[in-house]
Amino acid sequence: MSLRTRLVLWLGCVLAVTLGLGCALAGWHAVASVRAEMQSALETGQHAVANSIEEIAGSASAPNDLRHLVATFDGNRHVRANYIDAQGAMIASSIIQAPARPIPEWFRRGIGPALAPVVLSAPSGAITLTADPTNEVGEVWDQANDAVRTLAVFFALTVLLLYWTIGRALLPLAHLSTAFGQIGAGNYTTRLDRSGPPGTCQSRHRIQPHGGTTRPRRKPKPAARRTTFDVAGRGTG
Repeated sequence: MSLRTRLVLWLGCVLAVTLGLGCALAGWHAVASVRAEMQSALETGQHAVANSIEEIAGSASAPNDLRHLVATFDGNRHVRANYIDAQGAMIASSIIQAPARPIPEWFRRGIGPALAPVVLSAPSGAITLTADPTNEVGEVWDQANDAVRTLAVFFALTVLLLYWTIGRALLPLAHLSTAFGQIGAGNYTTRLDRSGPPGTCQSRHRIQPHGGTTRPRRKPKPAARRTTFDVAGRGTG
C-alpha cells in the first residue's frame, strides 16, 4: 500500500470517527429534546383536562361531556386521551395525528421516551393521557436524513480533496526516487521534474543547482606511494 493511500486512509478514519462522535452527540440531544417536548405536552394536556373535569363535576351528562373532552384531543400530535369507566372498560379514545411518513421502528424506540401515563379521576371513571412521540420522532428522522446526506457529501468531498492534495505534495518524492534509481543505474544525466507545490520546487532547486544535471563523481586519486629508507640508505617503494 502506497504512502499516499495510507495517509488518506488514516485521515479518513480520523474524520469518520469525528463525524461519528458528532452524530452520537446530536442523537443524545435529540433524545433529550423529544423527552422535554413530550413532558411539556403531557403537562399542558393535564392542566386542560383537570380544568374541564372541574367544570363537568356534578353535571347530569357527565359521561357525554367526558366523551366530548376526549374528542377534543383528536388530531393532537403528541398526546392520546382515553376515557375509562369505573370497571376499567375503554369508553372513548382520541385519534392521534398520523405521521407524514413512516418511521423505522428501531429509530422510534431509540429516540422516543417511555413516559408514564397521566391518570385523572373523573365522574364515573377516569381520563388517561398517554404521550405518543411518533410525530416528534418523525421530525427528528427527517432532520437526521438531511444531516446524514450532508455529512456523506462532506465526507466524500473531503476524502477526495485529501487524496488530491497529498498526492500532489508527495509527487516530488516519487520523482526523487525515480531519479536516484536512474543515477544508481549509471545514468548521470538524469534531470528532475520541477513541477509541483512551491515549497518542494525550492527544495529541488537546492538539490540540483546546475540546471538539473547530476554530475558523475570523480574517481578518487590514487594514494601517493610512500618510500622508506633503511638504515643503509637504500630506498624501498
